[in-house]
Amino acid sequence: MPWELFRKIVDECKGKGVREFCPFVHGEPLAYPFIAKALNYVSAALPDTTIHIYTNGYLLDSRRSSLLLKSNVGYVHFSIDGISKAVYERHRRGLVYEQVMANVTNFLVRCRREKRRITTRVVFTLTPDNEQEVEAFRLFWQGMVDTVDVIPCDGRGGEGRTPALEQGKMLPCLYLSSRAYILSDGSAVPCCKDWVGYTVLGNVAEESLESIWNSRDYERLREDVSRGIFSNSEACRRCVADKL
Repeated sequence: MPWELFRKIVDECKGKGVREFCPFVHGEPLAYPFIAKALNYVSAALPDTTIHIYTNGYLLDSRRSSLLLKSNVGYVHFSIDGISKAVYERHRRGLVYEQVMANVTNFLVRCRREKRRITTRVVFTLTPDNEQEVEAFRLFWQGMVDTVDVIPCDGRGGEGRTPALEQGKMLPCLYLSSRAYILSDGSAVPCCKDWVGYTVLGNVAEESLESIWNSRDYERLREDVSRGIFSNSEACRRCVADKL
């Protein structure tokens, strides 16, 4: 995302009661060339807003660890899909297991040593290739982080092997009423699972985030989903079931 667009989004959040800010939707936030500038800007512009970082840990070296510890980052979520080198590197291709494990454990040690209260969480995305490691994964991380989560592979809007919500008509959707999601080109989409922009509700490069949030298209989508109607949105249709 261009820096000017990122700054525009942050500025439009001022005074709006934004409680959490996640500077990414997809990909690795620590690879963003303006990550230091971005975290510092959010921390200054939205001092009462907690920043969440979701990372695979590969780039979390000493310099980036210091950056997280000095900003308003209150939560760090680590995506780690295996406890053995072979299984981990099968899922996270191109990353080095030993480096990730060293980076994450060093960051956790620094949090304790510097008495910086950051809530930490490791996330294990379940697949047929790693399900045999769930128990070992839990045992390894238990006590080292605040939360250990094993989550199903939800398919990211129907593109994977499992629909996100197989019983979607019975479950409420929390995304539309409480969170805004913006892709790198400024497109506002219903949720993080709409990674490709199937349902675009506006573009913050062309209009304000507030006007998009309160738009008739957004309201109509909320009404549809609240009534169990998913066919009017390609993103929601794919989320509920891949054959709806």
